[in-house]
Amino acid sequence: MLRCHRLTTALEVINFWPIFKTGLTQISKQSINFENLLKTLCILSTNDTKGFVAVVINDKKVEGFCIMEDVTPIFTIGKQFLCRGFYHQSGNVASTQFLMEFFEDWAREHNVSSYSVTTERQSGAAIRCFKSEKYGFKRSYFQFTKQLN
Repeated sequence: MLRCHRLTTALEVINFWPIFKTGLTQISKQSINFENLLKTLCILSTNDTKGFVAVVINDKKVEGFCIMEDVTPIFTIGKQFLCRGFYHQSGNVASTQFLMEFFEDWAREHNVSSYSVTTERQSGAAIRCFKSEKYGFKRSYFQFTKQLN
């Protein structure tokens, strides 16, 4: 049975920390500052309006998580969130959609007008989902990255 759980305390983040660390290590091509990430997760989980950290659980097993943060520019009307991290087990579409819908319900309750997801992936099932009109995503901007070191 699928269920989502929003983490709202630093203790919950610490309890789920091994899952976050393992999941992000598996999908990231770059090194991760895990100490900074843990602090960020604790801050985002305890701020009811600026952050959202949640896990999706199926039969007592965590199958995915998402980390969302308010990144609303100062001259913008409407709250905007950015997906800072998302992990799901490959092929687990039902869990992924369940988690996405869980966030979207929370976002509507908190007057979030839009959210963005960025990825380094060029192909695969996730990219097909983002390109499909079925899920409601639109490519709204290009992201440019400049390496400084």
